[in-house]
Amino acid sequence: RGPIVLVGSSLGGWIATLLANEDPAVAGLLLLAPAFDCIAELERRCAAASHTDNGTPAGRVLPLPDGGVCTVSERWLAEARRQPACPEPRCPTVVIYGRRDTVVPERSVRRFVEGRPQVRLVLVDDDHRLLDSLEVIDVELDALLVQIAAGAAQRDGGQAFDVR
Repeated sequence: RGPIVLVGSSLGGWIATLLANEDPAVAGLLLLAPAFDCIAELERRCAAASHTDNGTPAGRVLPLPDGGVCTVSERWLAEARRQPACPEPRCPTVVIYGRRDTVVPERSVRRFVEGRPQVRLVLVDDDHRLLDSLEVIDVELDALLVQIAAGAAQRDGGQAFDVR
């Protein structure tokens, strides 16, 4: 089994970074429009807590960019508040961010990248979903896998693994 690369989009980018810092088997991160420093904004955007029939909080309703909604539990929000808003990744990381993103502020992505030589930012002419950038995502993932394979081979005395 080779090294693990986590891919996360939006809030999943933040969660992938948190997970990577917990698991030494994670050798790289590909983050798509990652939502760092997002919990306060998430709570601001959430509607008031909804309640179950017995009156206990069920969660907060979060409007999604596509017009849908999802419910965010109070328990999840409480746990998220305890996590670092902008975690330091311990492995090679590529961030792909669309210049027309209206969901994740560019300043939070730039703050994440700043002063971290293991993190590379790729700006594309796209929105939050990055649907027009699938080819760029594929190329960047391949490059990250090659970088990780080269580092692993150097560390392990020339042993290689299949990057696909």
